Amino acid sequence: MNILVPQIDIEGVLAFIQEIAKGVKESLPELSFDDLKARDQVATRTIELQLMELVLKIKRVRPNYDRGLVSALKMAGKAAKTMKGLAEVAVLDDEELILDATRAILPQDELDMIQLETARLELEQLQTSAIDEGMDAQP
Repeated sequence: MNILVPQIDIEGVLAFIQEIAKGVKESLPELSFDDLKARDQVATRTIELQLMELVLKIKRVRPNYDRGLVSALKMAGKAAKTMKGLAEVAVLDDEELILDATRAILPQDELDMIQLETARLELEQLQTSAIDEGMDAQP
């Protein structure tokens, strides 16, 4: 009696799977910061690029997470309506419940926000003064 067992290169398959796992880990922007922390010197541009990749990934996946979270909140609100003493949660059962899709991904420093608002106001003033000067110059 001959036993027919397919010849499988278990070591080769294992090495291939490990290579794929390593490639996936290297391509995840959220895991790249662990490698950056282990280094002694890191260029600012490297951190900016890694952060930009992470922000782009969050922008891609955020709408799906938001839909799921809003759905879960609404279900919690519906369930709370049937129970006494959960009026704070029952208000979540609202068809107009949405999350702000334009909210910031990274925390913003108050000083940066003030500087940005100041720059916007200066730009508006320049535009207004340019328009006023253009109007005054016309007969």
